[in-house]
Amino acid sequence: QTGNHWLGVDLRHLRGNRFAIGARVTVTADDGRRQVREVRSGGGYLSQNDLRPLFGLGRSPAPVTVDVRLGQVRWRFAGIAPDRYVTLELDDAHRVER
Repeated sequence: QTGNHWLGVDLRHLRGNRFAIGARVTVTADDGRRQVREVRSGGGYLSQNDLRPLFGLGRSPAPVTVDVRLGQVRWRFAGIAPDRYVTLELDDAHRVER
């Protein structure tokens, strides 16, 4: 064990693009540091990459904020606990208006 923390994000879009392929996921830690990953499919011949972006959070055990952008639509999930994979549903309750 390293003492470092992490977060894996499993996105579920309720309309159409079920696995949110192409989504841009930003995780913001309590100290303001941000990391960005994109959900991509494919990988190579007869293979598939993991669709769940993984973020290393270092020593901070504090909850993080996850922002998701898919096309022109944004969602925000606050207070997400680290050291686990979370499934986030891209629904109207978490949608951010511009």
